[in-house]
This record gives sequence, C-alpha cells and structure tokens, in this order.
Amino acid sequence: VHGAPVITSALLSALSSQPDCRLARPGEFTERAYINGKMDVNMVEGLADLMAAETERQRRQALWLLQGGQRTVIEGWRGQLVEALAGIEAIIDFGEADGVGAEHGECAVLERVTRLVASLRDTIKQHLDRKVGEMVRSGCRIAIFGRPNAGKSSLLNLLAGRQAAIVSPRPGTTRDVVSVNLDLDGLPATVMDTAGVWEGGEGDEVERIGMQMSREAAANADLVIHLVDV
Repeated sequence: VHGAPVITSALLSALSSQPDCRLARPGEFTERAYINGKMDVNMVEGLADLMAAETERQRRQALWLLQGGQRTVIEGWRGQLVEALAGIEAIIDFGEADGVGAEHGECAVLERVTRLVASLRDTIKQHLDRKVGEMVRSGCRIAIFGRPNAGKSSLLNLLAGRQAAIVSPRPGTTRDVVSVNLDLDGLPATVMDTAGVWEGGEGDEVERIGMQMSREAAANADLVIHLVDV
C-alpha cells in the first residue's frame, strides 16, 4: 500500500478485525526462531546489536555474531574439552589394564590432556580479557590527562572538529570534565577533557575538586592520553 498514515492505519484495522490475526509482538519472530532452534543466543544477540548499530565496526561485529562467528569459536573450545575428557576417561577405564605398559601410556595421555587444558584455559582468558567486542558495542572512554595548559582542550577540539571546550592562555580554564562522543574509525568513543592536575592546586577548593574529578575520570577510562607540553 501507499505510505500515507491513514491508509496504513485502515489496512491494519481491517486485518486486526479478522479472527486469529494480530500484530506481532516486538521481537516475536526472533523469539520463535530461537525456540525452534533456528537461531542460538549469540545470533539473537547479534541481531539486536545490528538493529542498534551506529558505526560501521558495530555493524560488522553484529553481522559476525549473527552469522555464527562466536558460535564457531565456542564450538572449537568445546571440541578441545571433549578431547580432554576422552583422554581422562581412557585413563580411568583402561589405565591399569596392561600393567607397566599401561602406566607409561597413562602418563603420556595425562601430560597431553594437561597441556591441552592449560592452553585452552589461557586462550579463553585472553579472549575474555581483550574486551574488544564490549568496547565496539558500548564504546570506550578516553581521558585526556595532564598539567594545566598542556593543550588538553585544544586536542579535544581538534578531535571533535569544533570548539567543545574553552581554550585560553590562562591556566586552570577547565574546571570540570568536558565529554564529547566521537566515531573513531567505527569505534564509538567518549573523549574527556579533564582539569589540569598539578602539585600547587590543592589550595583552591574548586581546583582541588576539579583535579579529583580528573583523577577519577582517568582511573575509570579505558585509555588515558597523558599530554605533556614540550
């Protein structure tokens, strides 16, 4: 039908008047696909991410999940666990069957299983520690940190392409954390210009509060740019 709201509304009203006919609930097609085994949890998450994507990297990551990329990785881990489990069960079931020869073979199998499990543990830990997927989905926080008049506000304005923060030759112009949301090559990022931190600023209460906020912003950031005036 044509896209006029009144025509669309009339069509939906006519359809809704029919027996056993109703509008689909939000996400109902995806829910049914999951219940019927057509999609797994990772693919459902990928579809949700794709619908919420705002940058190119978010779109690519969502498609990777939707097309089963994460499932392939996890199935690889599962295969290694099954192999390790088979080795352990072989030791339990047949380890003492042939006396000394079996004992020697048991040691070799146990060593192989130990190496396999240790390697898999390290691989999974590295995968969890990277947090790349989380950053692409939720964005990263970048704090620009340094002494007063080091050029922090100028750098923020350069990255933002506009005057997001006041720039002045006078030290201590920035008293609060100024945040700008940017798309850095497809990675959503919140870049924060912080108040200058220096040893003599503790005497002024407002400057002291600003420096405390700067330290907290740096502590909670994924990346800290320590800017130095050379």
